[in-house]
Amino acid sequence: MKSKRNFLIGFLLVVLLLCYTVGCSSPAAEPGNGGNDNGQAAGEQKPIELKMADFFPANHVAVTVNVQSWIDAVEEATEGKVKIIHYPGETLLKADDILGGVISGVADIGHTCVTYDVGRLPLMQVVGLPGVEVLSSKASSYTAWDMMVKEGGEKYKELQDVKVPFVYGITSAAFHTQRPINTLEDLKGMQIRVTAPAVEPMEALGAVPIAMPMSEAYEALSKGVVEGALVASEVLEGWNIADVTKYTTIVPIFFTDFHYFPMNLDVWNSLTPEIQQAIESASQRVHEEISCKLWDEVDESSLKYAIEETGQIVTELPESEKQRMVEILEPLQEKWIEEMESKGLPGREVAEEFKSRIAKYGEMFN
Repeated sequence: MKSKRNFLIGFLLVVLLLCYTVGCSSPAAEPGNGGNDNGQAAGEQKPIELKMADFFPANHVAVTVNVQSWIDAVEEATEGKVKIIHYPGETLLKADDILGGVISGVADIGHTCVTYDVGRLPLMQVVGLPGVEVLSSKASSYTAWDMMVKEGGEKYKELQDVKVPFVYGITSAAFHTQRPINTLEDLKGMQIRVTAPAVEPMEALGAVPIAMPMSEAYEALSKGVVEGALVASEVLEGWNIADVTKYTTIVPIFFTDFHYFPMNLDVWNSLTPEIQQAIESASQRVHEEISCKLWDEVDESSLKYAIEETGQIVTELPESEKQRMVEILEPLQEKWIEEMESKGLPGREVAEEFKSRIAKYGEMFN
């Protein structure tokens, strides 16, 4: 009996010694190898990873300059506490699904534009108010910043489902077509790719508008589904539209757009005040130093590229023809206001604010 008890005691001592030896030699306990399962140093917080959905292709300047500058600035400002995983080219969400996907949590952040979300953002469609002259992306960018970032969800109920830390504006649209537009009559019956806010203005001018996201425009032009596109001139190079059109007609009285980064509201509210402040500060710096002027620069370089590399013929619509269009388009401003007011939305106030800010910043930056 005694020998059996001694055997058990000895066996237990051997087991305890083995457990101690294995524990001491475990890599997780060795100096410099961290103290948790993911290999991080003891006490070091794992970065917050946020998924960002984008419809722009990875090689577009909107991504390589704009988005990447913002991502780098945010990661630097938060000292690496926030890491953004970018999904370009509709690899996470389709262009017109990005805002909804951010709200539902499929993505944490998106890069999209207000004209893709007419239903969710009715007041922001003021960007498509026809006949308003927008002279630069600086003017539209600072207008966008006032409306969507400074005022945002506190003023516009339609923005209350997301946090908008970053926004920038683009330039006025131009006609990029397969046959020239020199007069109002040249537009008659021409099938033009547009976004939703430009449908009614194009119909008023006699064109045949076909609403589609930019990601579908190249194929539509190449197959003859449309004969032109009404969009900022950066598409000539950025989306290769110079390869499937011959003429560009500049007339700065058609819609601009606000491109913005919506963030899931629950995700935003889960961040510490320090991280939120860091993101907001980084966003404002990138906006002022890079993004507000980006589309002015890109339009200029794209027009140069199209002329030199593809022989694109670029002209400005004669002033007399522009005024003919404005006279037709201006009544649509009042119609849009009345439609908003009939829904209980402050259409007149928003339209006047948009026009006054565009004019103020246009004068300031031009």
